[in-house]
Amino acid sequence: LQNVNNKLQNNVIQPIWLTDEHLNSYFDQLNSHVLGSSSGAYIMNPLISHALKSLINTDHLLQPLQLTEKNIIVIPVNNSNDFDSESGTHWSLLIYNRSLGSFYYYDSIPQKNIEQSKLIANKLASFLLPKFNYDFKVI
Repeated sequence: LQNVNNKLQNNVIQPIWLTDEHLNSYFDQLNSHVLGSSSGAYIMNPLISHALKSLINTDHLLQPLQLTEKNIIVIPVNNSNDFDSESGTHWSLLIYNRSLGSFYYYDSIPQKNIEQSKLIANKLASFLLPKFNYDFKVI
């Protein structure tokens, strides 16, 4: 893990684009070292959120994450439709608040990833709230 962290730190110091690998590592470290497993919040790995858009059956991805025990879920959303490459050009955030039964869509370019975010919200809602309606709000 230290070698991966050193490589990522070196890449950040040099003038290059922020990559999916950087985000994956950062979010994993936030979950492990800042939030912890007993936290009521979870930051989803971008690979999982991307798989949610691309796969039909996603329960096998979601069950191990223990999302039903989380009050807040932060979901990064990319505008890529290609599952095999890092082809996206824009990131947005989708945040699920269990107590309010709502998804909140945050984007610096309004509506850029809204369709991808709605698709992810629908799949997560069918897993987390199979018998309930939910709100989707653009912030």
